[in-house]
Amino acid sequence: MARALITLNVVLLASATVADSLDVSNDGSRCSQLVLGPTRLALRYSHNVPAKRSIPTATNHLQAFFDKYPGFTYNCSNPATSEFHRLAGFLHWPEPERYKCKRLFRNALVKEFERIYGRDENLESWQTLYRVLNISPIPGTLKGCRKKIQGIFVNLVDLVDLPNAQEPIKLFEDEKALSSYTLQSGKCFPEERARASGLLKVLLRNIFNPQDTRRRSRAQRRRGGF
Repeated sequence: MARALITLNVVLLASATVADSLDVSNDGSRCSQLVLGPTRLALRYSHNVPAKRSIPTATNHLQAFFDKYPGFTYNCSNPATSEFHRLAGFLHWPEPERYKCKRLFRNALVKEFERIYGRDENLESWQTLYRVLNISPIPGTLKGCRKKIQGIFVNLVDLVDLPNAQEPIKLFEDEKALSSYTLQSGKCFPEERARASGLLKVLLRNIFNPQDTRRRSRAQRRRGGF
């Protein structure tokens, strides 16, 4: 009997590793924490599965970044870039300090994307992304996922903000429309870090010199950063 109970506890603990939980931010608001890879994220957006229990979560890298500045209350329901600019105004950073902190913020954006969606370009990560974007049918192979994503235009910072966003994520008709939105909103992703990540690298688009059509030559891309 005791051995059976131990086995049951082990199974329950293993199941909990894919559960999401909620964290309380400095202002008392509840920020979504998506834990240990993309599996739970896919379930959340496909079936709206409620969390059964709270468990210790992987580090929310944006929360950790903003927590470094005492006196500033990070609001996770706002876009991350808006909160960064608000922080810069709150602390009255001179330009050299702002530049230094922007690099740290860039790193946090990339790490948070990888925490939510995964770093490696594998089939599970791709299919999770398609579910979150409500795109169907979802390709069943890695090659199919890579091919289909070439015709999809989405802002990467919006993907990071999505777990706490108040509105559905926006998909754009083409690269030019995405570029216009990205530059106007200031929601640019750090190119140099994104290139090092398998999944992010494929999602990069030509922001500073967009093409009107969806068919883009890789040799002509100039990918922009934050």
